[in-house]
Amino acid sequence: MVALAAHGADVFDLSNTDVTILNPDTRQVLGHGHYKVVHQGSEMQFDGENRFLDGEYDHEVQRLDLSTGSAPPILVDYQHSFFNADGSPESIDAVDAKTGDLVCTHFHGAEAPDVRRSKATIPRDTYVGSSQLA
Repeated sequence: MVALAAHGADVFDLSNTDVTILNPDTRQVLGHGHYKVVHQGSEMQFDGENRFLDGEYDHEVQRLDLSTGSAPPILVDYQHSFFNADGSPESIDAVDAKTGDLVCTHFHGAEAPDVRRSKATIPRDTYVGSSQLA
């Protein structure tokens, strides 16, 4: 059985999406985002970029495994990069759900970046970033 959305399409058959980013308290517009969804065989990739009014921006990519039949897709990997208003990198967060590798990198100008690595068991029903749209 395939899960169906209200309009009859596969609930996990997502397409490109534009979002407005709001302050949750004041509902003031903070920025805008665009998420491109690409289906590649048994995978779906979310490629998103958020641009904030103060000049900061971020870019995230998630890959999901769709070969689960009617069950929700499974996270394969995730990377989220954050940039300062001048374009310099602020941080990068990455998860490999299959190996459990977690890497967080924080940049401090001309200093060497602070890289922290860890290993974890990632539950099959974990969703991050824009894959929460699924």
